Amino acid sequence: MRSALSILTKISLILLVANFTYITLSSAGDGIRIKQVRYIEGSDDKELTEIVMKNNKMMIRELEPNSNFKAVFDLNTGKLTQINMKTKEYSVATPEDYFKFIQQITQKFKEEFEKQFADYPEEQRKQIEDSMRKRGIAIPGEKPKPKQVKLEETNNTEKIADYKSKEFKIFVNDKLEEIIFTSNEVGFDKEIDLEKMSNYMTEMKKLSESFEGSNAITDNEIQIYKKVYESGFPMKTIDYSNPAVKTDKNKKPPKVIEVVVEVTKGGVSDEEIETGNLKNNGFKEIQLADFLKASIPGQ
Repeated sequence: MRSALSILTKISLILLVANFTYITLSSAGDGIRIKQVRYIEGSDDKELTEIVMKNNKMMIRELEPNSNFKAVFDLNTGKLTQINMKTKEYSVATPEDYFKFIQQITQKFKEEFEKQFADYPEEQRKQIEDSMRKRGIAIPGEKPKPKQVKLEETNNTEKIADYKSKEFKIFVNDKLEEIIFTSNEVGFDKEIDLEKMSNYMTEMKKLSESFEGSNAITDNEIQIYKKVYESGFPMKTIDYSNPAVKTDKNKKPPKVIEVVVEVTKGGVSDEEIETGNLKNNGFKEIQLADFLKASIPGQ
């Protein structure tokens, strides 16, 4: 079963287009189907995910053997439905419910780590602290230091899934942290609200950093990411310093890459993203905490 961070990544792909208010589109298309790959540089292990958008709804599912995860976010109702196709169980929750649950788990992990950290021998604590500082992770008992974040809007473009995408570079404390390519040519605005997408992706960035234990996110950083996401849909992201990726202490962390590999317009049926008939099809509704229990250790 996936780790908590992997679950968070998957769900963020659904939730990134919404805010805590519901969206009504001025126009709607015939749907968009996206295939996206996520992998660690140098690894042959790649996650292939499909994202489907239509009529104010988004569906995401893993296109991997033995994968049973599927989720649908309905922007008309603000409800997120997560489905386990193998066990035929599902949960329905609002974004607020989901965030509240993740924050509770984050706090629990933090308290447990701080308790264990206090019992470590002094030399071992120092080694851990040095490693955490290098990776930008807050140390128990220390107040996180604000990061100095800068945005470079380059003139570079790249053709990604046949769409022209613009490059942005984000530096943290003068070191390259992330490269994001966005495109406004795909036509997502017919299925989603790009301004709401920008707001929500910023919220996901804050939640993700909090979950990973990174230093505090600043207002300046929020504005930087809003500007990037408002420019278009993120077609490719290259993360140079992902704390969730383990590496040898003498080596730089490998890059984590997410890239859209295929975009297909039209051909999305209403039934494909419908969740109203789950009970009639033999699925059992359970609570969010129970649905995620197996995915988050200690729950």
